[in-house]
Amino acid sequence: MTDYATLTQLKNGNLEISLGKDGFEEIADLRADGKRTDDDILLSLIENYFGNGYNNLTGMVGLTDSLIIGYGWDLTDEGNWELIEGSQTWWFPNYMVENPLETLINEGKVIFKKGE
Repeated sequence: MTDYATLTQLKNGNLEISLGKDGFEEIADLRADGKRTDDDILLSLIENYFGNGYNNLTGMVGLTDSLIIGYGWDLTDEGNWELIEGSQTWWFPNYMVENPLETLINEGKVIFKKGE
């Protein structure tokens, strides 16, 4: 099993994405083909969490162009995401001036802020 990245819910409610031992190589491979944006690459690193409670809610909730990661959301029969009790949402507030993938590469982790 590959170890690209790990998601950790922090005590303050934020979400930490940590780069795994196979992450650097995967980023290099995905960037080499030139077909993916950095946001697409970051989502690809954590793809194994989607379907296991986590969801990529980017462009589907909120009024932002930031990546949005959810946990515990429900997908209705109509194809809409629904916030249910206990659901959580995280976003990257500095998305306009800071690239979350570059932060992950340079610091080994990136923090997504818990949505209010």
